[in-house]
Amino acid sequence: MGGVSPGTLSVDTFVGSVYWLHDGALNQGGTGFATWVASDYPGTAGYTQVYDDESYPTAYGSNVLDGAEFYTHPGPPQITVHLGQPSLNPLALVDAPSETSRPGGSVALVVQFRDYARFRPDAGNPADNIFVTLGKVTWNINGSATGGVLNGGSTISQPTLDDSSEWPFWTTTRHAVNTAR
Repeated sequence: MGGVSPGTLSVDTFVGSVYWLHDGALNQGGTGFATWVASDYPGTAGYTQVYDDESYPTAYGSNVLDGAEFYTHPGPPQITVHLGQPSLNPLALVDAPSETSRPGGSVALVVQFRDYARFRPDAGNPADNIFVTLGKVTWNINGSATGGVLNGGSTISQPTLDDSSEWPFWTTTRHAVNTAR
């Protein structure tokens, strides 16, 4: 894997006594990583992000697809893979998930992410080919805040890339507004 940037948990006042727990100082940055795709064939690559969410006050459950089949942050959702030139094939993902408390309440951001690096060759008719998984990046957030103060032990793990042929699986899709989660 190329560059890895684990995020930093921050808590800010959203409005009044509603607090916003998020990955990235004032929503700048977040957790990000990049890898380079090397292939014997030209084609298309992208990340598919699936997560399990046990956050509070809003949890979306297990096997949630984040937005669309191909993750759009930082964009574009897919890249063109150039034959024999991995340095031209950076596949990047940046995410800044967040959770907002109820007035005066506590908030927890507890999410386990699985980001699948996938590739489809252009050989023959590309529309007849399928995307296969080349690797899987795993990382998680386990953070909480009470009264606008980040609780001790709140962490974001270092993203880890492993070879994988696992197919991404999801049971629901979450289309977030103004957040990457």
